[in-house]
Amino acid sequence: MRVFFAKAVLLAALVLLSGEGEGLAASQGRGGVASPSLGQAMEERAALKSDETTPDVSAVPRERPRTPKAEAVPEAAPASRSDPDRLPPPKPEKADDLFARAAPDAPDGQPERPVVCTLTGAVTERAGQPLPDVPACQIPVPVEVSAVGEGGDIALTPAATLDCALAGSFAAWMREVVAPAALEHLGFPVSGVRIAASFHCRRRNNLPDGKLSEHAKGNAVDISAFRLADGREVSVEEGWKGEGAEKAFLLSVRKAACDRFLTVLSPEGDAYHQDHLHLDQGCHGKTCTYRICS
Repeated sequence: MRVFFAKAVLLAALVLLSGEGEGLAASQGRGGVASPSLGQAMEERAALKSDETTPDVSAVPRERPRTPKAEAVPEAAPASRSDPDRLPPPKPEKADDLFARAAPDAPDGQPERPVVCTLTGAVTERAGQPLPDVPACQIPVPVEVSAVGEGGDIALTPAATLDCALAGSFAAWMREVVAPAALEHLGFPVSGVRIAASFHCRRRNNLPDGKLSEHAKGNAVDISAFRLADGREVSVEEGWKGEGAEKAFLLSVRKAACDRFLTVLSPEGDAYHQDHLHLDQGCHGKTCTYRICS
C-alpha cells in the first residue's frame, strides 16, 4: 500500500515538471520572454480601461485665441413724424423769399380789374406798387384813398392803399351805409375812420405759413374805430362789448357789409379780429359767390 502511494506521488510530480517545461519552451519560442503573471494581466487590463475613459488632454489641439471683432454700431433709426425731437430743425424762411413766387391767376367769376381807377365820393391818388415789390404781393390797380363821403368829408387815418375795385366798394359802403347809420344810432355824422390795416404783404392772420392774405393784394381793409363830428370815437373793440347805441351802430354796419363784401370778420368771428372789422372781396369757391360773415 505504501509502495503504491509513493509511486502515485512520484508520477504526479513528473507530470507537473513536464507541463512547466512545455510552457517555458512555448514562451521562449515566442521571443524568449516569460508570460506575465495573472496580477500583471489584471493591472494591464485596468490600465487599458482607464485609457478608454480618461481623455488624453495633451493630444487635443488647443483652440487658437480669437481676436475680438469691433462691435458694429447700429444705424440710427429714421426720424419719425410723431417724434419731433428727432426731426431736423426747420429751415428759417428769409424775408426776401417769403412771397417770392408768381401771383395766382384770378379765379373764375372774379370781376375784371379796371386799368384806370375812377371812384365816386372818394379822394384818391394813383399809387405805384407798394413795397415790398414781390410777385405774390401785387395790387392790380393800386390807389391811395385819403377820404371818402359825398364831399370827401370822412377822413381815413392813415390813408389806405387799396386795389381800385375794393376802394370803390369801401367808399360806397361808407357813403350809403355808415354815414346814415351814425346819424340814426348816434345822432352825429361820421367825420373819420381809423384804419388798422390796408395793404400788407403777409399771410393770413400774420401767421408764418398758410394762404396769402387778401391784404397782400390790396383787397382788404381793417377798421378799428369811427370818429363822430362831436369828437367821440366809437371803438370796435370797446363798442362791441357794450349794449347801447354804439353796439347797435356797429351791428348795423356789420350786417350791411355782409351784403356788399365777400368776407366780413368782426369780434364775433375769432380771436384775430377782436379789435377791428375786416372787409375784403376775396373769392370763395369756383364762382366767387360764397360769402363769409361773422
